[in-house]
Amino acid sequence: MRKVPDLRETIIPPDEVIQAGKDGNLILFIGAGVSRLLGLPSWQGLANCILEDLRQHAFLNYSEVEQLQTLDPKKQLSIATLIAEQNGYPLNVAKHLTGKTEGDSIYKAINDICGRK
Repeated sequence: MRKVPDLRETIIPPDEVIQAGKDGNLILFIGAGVSRLLGLPSWQGLANCILEDLRQHAFLNYSEVEQLQTLDPKKQLSIATLIAEQNGYPLNVAKHLTGKTEGDSIYKAINDICGRK
């Protein structure tokens, strides 16, 4: 199995990027792959959890959930939010967004890139 190279070994960032990291002004935009590594659900996974939550509380039936699952996950979440609001039901999205803890290596790698310890 081949080891993935450390970015610091393959890319020398411009001085402005290094300074922004030291100043705390560097913002990294990281793709969905990172959240998946942390055990967080995909958009589809999150939508499935929310729809199932609404089904369990009788705001949707099985057939309606099946029909909604043919849509794009973001549309599913938008519709689920509307259904919850119309029924005065507070969606608890956060309960479906529990991943691994900050002690995991991915957080360390991101903080290392930003120059934080």
